[in-house]
Amino acid sequence: MPVKTDEAVFARMLHSYGINTPVADERFTRHADLEKGIPFTIDAWDDAYFGRNVGLTIGCRHSVGPSPLNELEAERLVEEFRIAHLLPGIQAEGRALSHLLVKCAHMYADACLNRLHLTGHLTPRGYRINDVHMSGGALLDAVPRLDPHAHDRGAVFPWRRTARLRPRH
Repeated sequence: MPVKTDEAVFARMLHSYGINTPVADERFTRHADLEKGIPFTIDAWDDAYFGRNVGLTIGCRHSVGPSPLNELEAERLVEEFRIAHLLPGIQAEGRALSHLLVKCAHMYADACLNRLHLTGHLTPRGYRINDVHMSGGALLDAVPRLDPHAHDRGAVFPWRRTARLRPRH
């Protein structure tokens, strides 16, 4: 049975794979046109016959590739949409979408997810994620790599030989 996790775990997982997190700032959503750009959907799922798949949907066209994708396979998927005139001829937008496909495929495979559904808009400056749904067989756990103040000059790490830790009460 899939276990759903909270949005903070989603944000940490997306951030650790270099994927933009969904827009959550109310001030930005009030004045920005969130429907600007080309809408797309990335899905990843397990198929009993074909194994792990990653799919891209733009408009009414849907294309599928194996997961995890490499850069060449992702560019081939994106090129199908360019040939169908669903993407403009601008290289930067196609590259942003192919990089996002590779990152999503690797996150899906590495985190052993059962399902990944990501919607967003492709813009001339890159992409904007609108919504993300993930589910896995076990509870997804994405812990931050460092403490919040680990880059402080006054931070004390217990593994240093010279560290003098205060006794706990």
